[in-house]
Amino acid sequence: MNWHRLWPGRAIASIAPMVALGTVLCASPGIARAEAPGPGASAVHVVGMDTDDADEQADAFTAVLRARLKEMPGFSLGDSQQALGMLTTAMKCKGKQPDGDCEQKIATQLSAERFIWGTVQKSKGQATVELHLFRRGKGSSPPVRETYPDSLKDPRDPALQKLVGNLLGQLLGVPTAQPATARIRANNYDCPVAVDGERKGELDHGALQVEVGPGPHTFELLKPCVTVKKTVTISAGGSALVDLSGATTTPPKETGGSGTNVRPIVGWSLVGVGAASMAFSSYFGIRYLNNRSEAQDKWAAVPNDNKKVFVGVSADGSSFDAGRCSSAAAKPATGAATDRSLCDANTNATTNSTVFWVASSVGAAMVIGGVIVLVTGDKEDKQPLKGRVDGPRNLQLAPVLGSTPGAVLSGEF
Repeated sequence: MNWHRLWPGRAIASIAPMVALGTVLCASPGIARAEAPGPGASAVHVVGMDTDDADEQADAFTAVLRARLKEMPGFSLGDSQQALGMLTTAMKCKGKQPDGDCEQKIATQLSAERFIWGTVQKSKGQATVELHLFRRGKGSSPPVRETYPDSLKDPRDPALQKLVGNLLGQLLGVPTAQPATARIRANNYDCPVAVDGERKGELDHGALQVEVGPGPHTFELLKPCVTVKKTVTISAGGSALVDLSGATTTPPKETGGSGTNVRPIVGWSLVGVGAASMAFSSYFGIRYLNNRSEAQDKWAAVPNDNKKVFVGVSADGSSFDAGRCSSAAAKPATGAATDRSLCDANTNATTNSTVFWVASSVGAAMVIGGVIVLVTGDKEDKQPLKGRVDGPRNLQLAPVLGSTPGAVLSGEF
């Protein structure tokens, strides 16, 4: 018994191949799709394959087995997700493989009339699979076996998919439909492609070939291309050209008759305006330094008696509290004019400092945003202009005021 396959961590890890398979073996609405559970469809549960030393191969085989069963006409996949080792342990079965009595217990536990179970063993670069079909009232049918390279451990591998399909057809006694091939073309685009809503791959200079089940399928270009959809029916074992170059009812976004790319324009504009804002802020920075120097000189010239007005009766007169300016300016003390000019100089320094920080922060944010637009545009600029959505979108630049002024640049780049 493969005890380590019973732990939750192992159960979570075994989900990965099933998720990966979902991107390749999606059920299509055509003739190869399994029927929904009901009187006309035979529900078959697939128990997770058991193994002692071939975990990756067992998980991949289980994932493909379930996916292929879903595509077979006249059958539906039961909703069981348990592994064989977990069930035999829970049922307290004897021996490494379930006998007739254990199979009956598993069928009752799963509420299943039929279920498939099997094992995978690995030796000297080869994997050997053995599949059993249990039918309530009839017991287990003769097993089917196959030995294949243990390198077949990716559920998306066409060789593994074909092998599993053949074994499943033998086990159920039905012919297995041959897969169909779709040759997708879309000018010279480099965009992802989805088949029946599931991402299948990415165009390479406008070309992609994928294997699908026979029947109608909907092919779709994804972003950064403008959405393009087309439905094509392909017969079993056949091949069809799917042209997505001009099959859209929504015209691709053009950036001008001359094919001008707006991304560099936006990027350099942000850099230029940002640099100008930073240069503008330097003027207020210089004014701030002058005002601060003026305030310090005036503070030194204020008589000590008047300094108490700004720092409080108990203070030593060595520091300045700008918050007391309003009350100090109202007092008819000696040197009140000097006191007022001190407060004015301090106020001007504070104002210029705030303008400096806001303008310089906004300018820096725009320069950084412009650089991001230019850098992230390198790859997309190599793609054809038509069918691509160029440039950043929803740009927003918001100043942040407070104790630490600044700015926030957001949007889609």
